[in-house]
Amino acid sequence: MPRKQRTFADKVKAETHVIYCPKCGGAQQSILYVQSIKTSSGSVKFRGKNVNVCKCNQAEIYK
Repeated sequence: MPRKQRTFADKVKAETHVIYCPKCGGAQQSILYVQSIKTSSGSVKFRGKNVNVCKCNQAEIYK
């Protein structure tokens, strides 16, 4: 008997990747943090990095 094919919605529903903070124990959410940096010539560059945000570091990320 052939195996039943899973739909994309079933795959997304089944996979839960939750990372918990070691300090506060809350769930962390991965976001892209974008900084604007002025150069010496006066133009602006953007630097992005992935950051995990939870309750204990939320205030310093979202200033």
